[in-house]
Amino acid sequence: MQSAALLRAAPLSPSDKLLGNLEQLARAAPANSGIAVFDLASGTPVFLHNAEKPLKPASVMKVLTSAVALEDLGPEFQFRTEFLVEAPLTSGRVQNLYVKGGGDPALTVEELWKISRNLGLLGVRQIDNVILDDSGFNSGRSPVGQRAYQTGSSALAFNHDSLGFMVCPTQSGREARVETVPPEIQPRIEGRIQTSSSEAATFTIDELYQQGGQLAFKIGGAIPKDQECETFYRSVVDPVSYLGQTFRGILKQTGVNLLSGYRGGKTPVGAKVLYAHLSPPLSEILKDLNHFSNNFIAEQLLYAIGAHLSGNFEREAGLKRLEQYLISLGVSAASVRVVDASGLSHSSRLSASAVARVLKRMAELDSVRPEFENSLSVGGRSGTLKRRDFGLVSGATVRGKTGTLDGVSSLAGYLSCTSGRKLVFAILINDAPSKEAAERLENQIVKSLSDL
Repeated sequence: MQSAALLRAAPLSPSDKLLGNLEQLARAAPANSGIAVFDLASGTPVFLHNAEKPLKPASVMKVLTSAVALEDLGPEFQFRTEFLVEAPLTSGRVQNLYVKGGGDPALTVEELWKISRNLGLLGVRQIDNVILDDSGFNSGRSPVGQRAYQTGSSALAFNHDSLGFMVCPTQSGREARVETVPPEIQPRIEGRIQTSSSEAATFTIDELYQQGGQLAFKIGGAIPKDQECETFYRSVVDPVSYLGQTFRGILKQTGVNLLSGYRGGKTPVGAKVLYAHLSPPLSEILKDLNHFSNNFIAEQLLYAIGAHLSGNFEREAGLKRLEQYLISLGVSAASVRVVDASGLSHSSRLSASAVARVLKRMAELDSVRPEFENSLSVGGRSGTLKRRDFGLVSGATVRGKTGTLDGVSSLAGYLSCTSGRKLVFAILINDAPSKEAAERLENQIVKSLSDL
């Protein structure tokens, strides 16, 4: 195991006092922790502690996913969702409208409204059937849990594959109001949430099943009468039905009559594109990915990365590409294990040095550097770092990506020191006694480094 050490190479060496501070902080970290700090201009290692040790990266994994997506796909890359027909539009009527998914992670309710209006502008007044084609991904990925951050992946993913429940108190002792978001979805709801005089919310929302396109949820517990309405999101097992129900409702509201309804199916060979919807550019998608640490976006990107490598939307190809990218940067294959693109899994392994190498690579590429840096949160200002207090003095700034799992905390990014010097750093803490303790230690390390 590599001990905490400061690698000196004048004139880049920190003071003896800084050396002592960093070594003391490294000793305070759990044994399964790694720290890697490099000077951005020269690439010289500044401080290394267990820097090559494979550790759980948590959401710092998204640094790798973002980098590969930018290099392979380009910052202007857009996902494409196609709306196809077998015959020309006749008197405003479409017999079968095929919706072919391309894995767009930004296909939301708002975008569906735009799509419906644009179909109307093209002259569509009546659709006999909507056929939803999610065959673009070789194999989708089912949700790993009920929480929105545990949702799956699909070529026709919609609204982050999560359904919202807005819970509003009424009068004490009466049933709370529960509304779905989007309102076009009306699942079966069993149970009730009471409005109470208590000070703490105790209600639950659990998915029961999905059968024949109908979602069912069980609710219970209580919400305080003085609490404001809150919206909670749950993962959706069947994104095709979710999209179909919502699309049907929005089409009606925009003046397009859907006669028979929707179903799943494949687009026939020879169908012509009536309308193509493009996602925002990748640069904007990455900002949402990293500012909000969105697991869903990361996993959707994995399929697009796989398509760039193999020609097909394959998850395994995407995982292979992430590992290949690290190895191309000089990272030992033995220290890498990538099982997802989001960092949600406890099985993935990266070293602090590997993460730092990715960050350094991004800083060296003028073609993607602005978009990559813009996707990261700014300490005390935005994203997951908005409420982090690093105690930095004027002139020092940090841009970075956080990560949190049970027993895991991580932070990696760029640090502009008070002297104007720029550093790239990665801190991976495993077996953390608590999230709060780990974040305090990360903050202290960043503060100490900022004095260089």
